[in-house]
Amino acid sequence: MVRQKNRFLIVCLDFDEQLVPASIERKRERNSKKRRRQTADPSNNSTPSVADNTDDGSPPPIEAKDIHRVLRTTMESNFGIVGAGMVHTVRVLLYDETDRMAIIKVPREYCPMVRSALTFITSINDANSVLSTIGVHGSARTVKMAALQLMRNHFNKATAFDVKDDKKKRKRSGGDTALTKAEEKLLLRLEARMDKVREMD
Repeated sequence: MVRQKNRFLIVCLDFDEQLVPASIERKRERNSKKRRRQTADPSNNSTPSVADNTDDGSPPPIEAKDIHRVLRTTMESNFGIVGAGMVHTVRVLLYDETDRMAIIKVPREYCPMVRSALTFITSINDANSVLSTIGVHGSARTVKMAALQLMRNHFNKATAFDVKDDKKKRKRSGGDTALTKAEEKLLLRLEARMDKVREMD
């Protein structure tokens, strides 16, 4: 009997705030301010919508099951009975909300169909989004290594500090080489997120 061979996809999710240029975003903000002024006007009897009050610009909370649900509906609508049948073999193993990265396990023969279905997805939880495949890997070991490297790179870009370089600079300047509490806190959060990747099956 031949064992089932899988592919592991690393998928990046981008939302409106990562995709929309700043000029368009400023125009949206001006329009929303106008709407707020109109709703605050006592002569206007309309009530403000919930979306206006809760829109803080951050992406909505998304879990792995939300990605799987959207992927399932997309595959069913685009590939019919074949898509509906094969979607049950697809698993979203992990979603990291900080880096907006998902790891999806797919049988090898369905990998091209799943990748194309990912490009058809335009929104998750009523938030405009774009899903793009960053990498395709053949084993759990290689996808874990790639995901951990991506997380390290994103962390270094976001915090603009490298622990080894930072310690060297402090030694040269004669300062204390110990990390500050804020740096320790950031590194502990990163380590907790990386542990989730390491424990992934």
